[in-house]
Amino acid sequence: MDVVIACDLRFPGGTSTSVVEEIRAGAAAGYRIGVAHLDSSTLKTDRPIHPLILAEFEAGRARLLLPGQTAHARLLVVKHPTVFTRPLGGRLPITADEVVLVVGQVPLDNDGTLHYEPAAVDAHLVAAVGRRATWAPVSPVVRSRLQHAADAAQILLAPDDWVEIIDPAPWRVERTSPVDPERMVLGRHSRPSRLKWPADPAELLAAYPDDASVRVRVMGGIDGVADVLGREPQHWEVLPFGAMPAREFLSGIDVFVYFHHPALVEAFGRTILEALAAGAVVVLPPHFEAIFGPAARYAEPAGVPALVDELHRDAEARTRQIRLGLDELERRFSHRAHAARLAELIGPPDPAAPAPLPPPDAQLIPPHQRDQLPTVMVVAFGVSHRRLRRAIKALAAQRARTGGFVPVVVTTSRPPRMAHALGVQVETIQNRWDWDGAPDQWPEYAARRLRVIARRHRATTVTPLDLEHPDAWIALRARPPGPPA
Repeated sequence: MDVVIACDLRFPGGTSTSVVEEIRAGAAAGYRIGVAHLDSSTLKTDRPIHPLILAEFEAGRARLLLPGQTAHARLLVVKHPTVFTRPLGGRLPITADEVVLVVGQVPLDNDGTLHYEPAAVDAHLVAAVGRRATWAPVSPVVRSRLQHAADAAQILLAPDDWVEIIDPAPWRVERTSPVDPERMVLGRHSRPSRLKWPADPAELLAAYPDDASVRVRVMGGIDGVADVLGREPQHWEVLPFGAMPAREFLSGIDVFVYFHHPALVEAFGRTILEALAAGAVVVLPPHFEAIFGPAARYAEPAGVPALVDELHRDAEARTRQIRLGLDELERRFSHRAHAARLAELIGPPDPAAPAPLPPPDAQLIPPHQRDQLPTVMVVAFGVSHRRLRRAIKALAAQRARTGGFVPVVVTTSRPPRMAHALGVQVETIQNRWDWDGAPDQWPEYAARRLRVIARRHRATTVTPLDLEHPDAWIALRARPPGPPA
């Protein structure tokens, strides 16, 4: 493949959106894209692969690499350092000519929260892929926080930031006049968090007035705002997170204003790209200027009202700033810009047709990664060959939705050949009718064999395929083994 992206594909927000945008940009430019799932230490709740990433696989713009599946990439892009906070315990079956670690999170927040140790991440990544990675911060903010660690641990920092990207076309909103002719409409959308809001009440109300001078629209809730103000704002229009598509919300505001808590180190700000693409004027704190340059306007919170008033009075200035934002977006943060980034790293797409992927092999999964994966054992007693084939296909499809688990099927009939091609392990036990012992002793034999197979494969779940089969109780009684000695 030309590019393999390795990431925790279950993230609900910006990280998954970033993966989707890079898949689309790379595929549109002709690059062959693969995607591999690695668990992040920060994601505490289990969930399937993000639906937008699944849609990219279904559309054929990228191929999912399952655990234990071998591949070679001209470029391996690891997104998010927290997928390597823990060692994998061995080599991934993915080789690469170049390796880039895209760093979208600072190691340490201003409040002292430690997200990862750069030296440990670097060592674990080298052990997993067999070569040094170039660390590519997504912004000058992240770069400045990494610089000391880079000097201390001899981390290789990329000369240029790996900025986030967006396709502006689907976001475009025609803006011939303000949303409300009487007053400007300020807005913002972000995930619910008290860290997404200023900590000082005077600053919060300067940036987002709670009076009739402007309209303030917020999507994403106002967690923490009442703690700062001692009350909930009376004049704001507040919508819950995801109440409507982001483009629809952005089409209903004139100015996107984003100020956050001083303890939060905002690495980039994907919602800012979305607001620029939708043609809103973006107003940010001065520290964002190093990232977005002329695309936005910058002020301290106390300066926001005067800036908004200027934009209200001067339609020409407002139109000029919208155009600056769109131009800068196309130049630095677009799909075209990402294709140019790939071309600079690895050249044009390889014209050769992609080779078929080999089936996943559980023996090739690094030990510590294997420990993180569940083993699902499905017991198919007495089912037809046709139904067994359907079950194996369905098991493989469910595995793809989760980024990977180890599937094992136990059957009393001949295993189908397609199981190996799909990377599904099949174990066979003698059926009741061919067993040489006394018929009433077969259940004990089957239960004993199930326990042996479950222990050998370290099964975490054991379930019967057909609950109506008279022998299904054997699988229901089978208990997953304890941790291996």
